[in-house]
Amino acid sequence: MLMIFCCMAKLCNVGVSGEEFTIEVHHGGCFLGSGHTKSYVDEKVSWFDHCEVETWSVLWFEDIVEQLGYTKSATFDVYWLMPGKTLVDGLRIVSTDSDTNAMCSVVDRVQNLVLYFHHDDILVDVHWDDVVVNPFKVHYAESRQNDRLPEFYQELPRAC
Repeated sequence: MLMIFCCMAKLCNVGVSGEEFTIEVHHGGCFLGSGHTKSYVDEKVSWFDHCEVETWSVLWFEDIVEQLGYTKSATFDVYWLMPGKTLVDGLRIVSTDSDTNAMCSVVDRVQNLVLYFHHDDILVDVHWDDVVVNPFKVHYAESRQNDRLPEFYQELPRAC
């Protein structure tokens, strides 16, 4: 059974032999934006040390999810942030043992592997303004000919 270890340091590397590694799990948040504005917000971060290359598989995710206090559902996805990449170009879904084998293939060079848990249903009970959840929502208002802007705005240069 994996033991949870939370620490304040950014990297909590374990094992010098290349047979053990640390999993850094970003969870409880959600992905917002796309392209270069993609981010994972309102997250918590937990570390799982002494993970072994020999036994690492998708079966461990259920145990990790349980230790973090979530229930695994059909709308739950695990993403691996490939070493040296960003959220924009380095997220890979982890759903099979061939995916976890790819993760293990870099452990001899990188001993801190980063995962993001995506809970599609995490926003169900949150009562946020829908503009926060959907920042691209736009409301159009009719133009009123006789309305004037406050003086402060009249001094600004006009945009083309």
